[in-house]
Amino acid sequence: MQRDASAVADDRNRAASTTCVELTRRLTRQVYVGHMETVVPDDVDVEKPAVTDRQVVAVKVRELTMDSDRGGGSGLRTWQEWRTVQRLLSLEREEVSAVESSVARRNSRRSVLEGRRYIVRYHATTVGSETFRLIMEYCPRGDLQAHLVARGALGARPTLRVPQQEARRWLLQLARGLRYLHANGIAHRDLCPENILMTNEGECKICNFGASTTRAREPSRDRVAGNLHYTAPEAVSGSWYDPVRADVWSLGAVFFVLLTGSPFLRLPFPECRGFEMVKTVGCRGVLKLWGMDHLFSAATMDLLARMLVVDPAKRLSNMREVLEHPAMLAAAHCEGNLTLLRG
Repeated sequence: MQRDASAVADDRNRAASTTCVELTRRLTRQVYVGHMETVVPDDVDVEKPAVTDRQVVAVKVRELTMDSDRGGGSGLRTWQEWRTVQRLLSLEREEVSAVESSVARRNSRRSVLEGRRYIVRYHATTVGSETFRLIMEYCPRGDLQAHLVARGALGARPTLRVPQQEARRWLLQLARGLRYLHANGIAHRDLCPENILMTNEGECKICNFGASTTRAREPSRDRVAGNLHYTAPEAVSGSWYDPVRADVWSLGAVFFVLLTGSPFLRLPFPECRGFEMVKTVGCRGVLKLWGMDHLFSAATMDLLARMLVVDPAKRLSNMREVLEHPAMLAAAHCEGNLTLLRG
C-alpha cells in the first residue's frame, strides 16, 4: 500500500480541515445517508479560497448511555464500538505517517495492510449531548444479508446458491480484512452477513464493531451478544477463549451459509438441538446428511471442516492459516488473473 507525497499532504490537510455532515435520509433505525463537506484551508496562500470536498457518507447515530444492562447490554456495545472505531482512525493516521518510513518496512507489512480495504472506512466521529455519530463510507449495495435474500440464496431450499468460486472470493476478502484487524489487536466477534457491506464493485467490507475487543491477543471470558447463527460456541460459554479463533469459526459459518443457504448451527449452546450432532459428525457429516457433500471441491470441504470445529484447539488458529489453505491460494490466484483481465 504505497502512496505518494501529495496523498500524504492531502491527509494532513484534512486533519486541519472543518467537516460538516447533512443527513438526507434514513436507512435503518441507527444508520442514515448524508453528505459530508470538508473544507480544507490552503496552507500556502491564506487568501486563496478553501477547497470544499463533498461526498456521500453513511452516519451511524448511537445513544450515549453508561447503562451496560439496558437493552441487552447496548451501553457496553456502544462504548466498545466507539473504542474500536477510535483505534481504526488512529491506525489510519499511523499508516499515513508510515509513508515516510523505509520502503523495506512498508513492504514487510504490505500483505497485512492490503486487508484494510476490506474494512469499512471511518472518516470521523462526533459527540453530542445525547448521541455520538460514526461517519463512514457509504456502501450503496447494502449488507450481504440483504444481498443474499434478494438473490434467493438464503433458506432451506434456496432458489440460487452462491457459486463456489464467488463464495471463495468473498471469503478471501473477509479473511484479509480480519487478518488486518487481528494484526492490530482487534477481534470482531460478531462477523455475520448483516455486518458485511457490499460495494458497487462487489467487494466485501466488514463493519459494526459493537461486539469487538481491542485485546484480541488476550484470552477473554466476555459472552458475545451477537448473531448466534455465527457465534463460536466458546464465545457464549462463559469460559476463557481466544477471540481470534472465535473469528475463525464465525468466518467459517459465513462461508457455510454462502455455499448452502442455511446456518451450520442454529444456536451454539450444548443443550440446544443439533449441537451434539454437529460436534460428533462435524461439517463433513452435516453436508453428507444434507446430501450436499458432492457439490463442493475437496479443497472447499477441507477448509470448511478445519474452520468449523467445535473444539477451538483443533480449529485453524488464525487468518494466516486460513489464507494459506489451498482453497484460499486458489482463490487468490483466480483473483490475480481476474485483475489482469480487467486491466
